[in-house]
Amino acid sequence: MKHLQLFEQFINEASNYRESRKYKKDDLVYNNRTETVGIVRIGDDGSGEVKTDADGNVNVDELEDYMPFKYNYKNAKISSSTKKEVIKRRLFYPFNESLVNESLVNEARLKEGRDEALANAILAYFYAVDGTPEGDAVQALPGNPIRSDSQVGEQGGLSGWGKDVVKDLSGARRCPSDFMMGNVISIAANNGNSYYFDGSDFVEGDKTIISGINKMKYREFIAELIKLKIIETPTY
Repeated sequence: MKHLQLFEQFINEASNYRESRKYKKDDLVYNNRTETVGIVRIGDDGSGEVKTDADGNVNVDELEDYMPFKYNYKNAKISSSTKKEVIKRRLFYPFNESLVNESLVNEARLKEGRDEALANAILAYFYAVDGTPEGDAVQALPGNPIRSDSQVGEQGGLSGWGKDVVKDLSGARRCPSDFMMGNVISIAANNGNSYYFDGSDFVEGDKTIISGINKMKYREFIAELIKLKIIETPTY
């Protein structure tokens, strides 16, 4: 009798989870009707529909979280563009298990609707290099931090005093040491678009918007983002 009650409780909890699940932008989902894997572009706002790159507008009842390490999706169809974006943006690791290592798994992923101020502060920190007005403003903060410019990278990191600067600028109590720059820019932009690095290109959705980033330093790169009106000019 006890086992039956536990089983019924489990079923009810699973059902409640499925009913309450709201898919968000950048979730990776499997469409049970079309058997396609897609990235959520526009999340569920209560209408019961989301938009994915694979199928356009989809009823959420047709979707489930894509979990290939747990379930066997024998007939799943995944476009090359979806697969490429998932790998480049580290949305998930189902297509190349060699990408999974402790440092990547433990990276902080900033969240939409919560971390916009933190994302903008990270970019403000990378923009404020020694010898610029922004650098002078940061130097005036406690700890007298000075930062030299450096090569743009897909993966970014902060030192201890760098984290202190970001926390001062954003008002956040916590700040990640390591992060993916594409994720930081997507959250800072807060415009519904996704941004990621593709070799020497920087991509918005599926369109290259900045080329030659392998030859850029952070200040020049962030200045381009400001010029393209993707992010606001940092304030200090």
